[in-house]
Amino acid sequence: MTDRPSPEQAALALQGAREHQGAALTGRREPMRVKVAFGVTGLAFGACYDVFNDPGSIPVLAVAATTWTHAIASRTPRGAALLGYGTAGARNRPPAYVLAVLAVVALLMAIGYFSISPHTAYLNDHVPYWHTMGMLLLIAVTTALAPLDSRFRMWLFKLTSKRGV
Repeated sequence: MTDRPSPEQAALALQGAREHQGAALTGRREPMRVKVAFGVTGLAFGACYDVFNDPGSIPVLAVAATTWTHAIASRTPRGAALLGYGTAGARNRPPAYVLAVLAVVALLMAIGYFSISPHTAYLNDHVPYWHTMGMLLLIAVTTALAPLDSRFRMWLFKLTSKRGV
């Protein structure tokens, strides 16, 4: 009897490890308090532009502060527990996965910006509170697409975690 597993046993163990990784990623969903914090921050961002004529950079700084706080806190065990995550946070994600998610988010933001920016003068003149209504629409769409998001994350994680096998 040898200490080396057979090829079938090795393939089965590798498949089990990949399923375990997928289950860990599926189990790491955003807690409700994080979703609410980002939703309230987005609504406040839109309302600042609708209520004040020239809010300056305060809304952008508030969104940046919320995002950076979440990014830093979710990487530490104490911060992740404070945010409501069941695990140690986002420390166990492969770098290729993180870069792919950032690329997709940047692409979607660029598409949104370039599709709306030619129409902002019309929206400012003819649609009252269009920033706030846009944020409400964004929250509704992201809430409705949450199951699709988890499937996309799983597919992207599997795609980026393959290491030559």
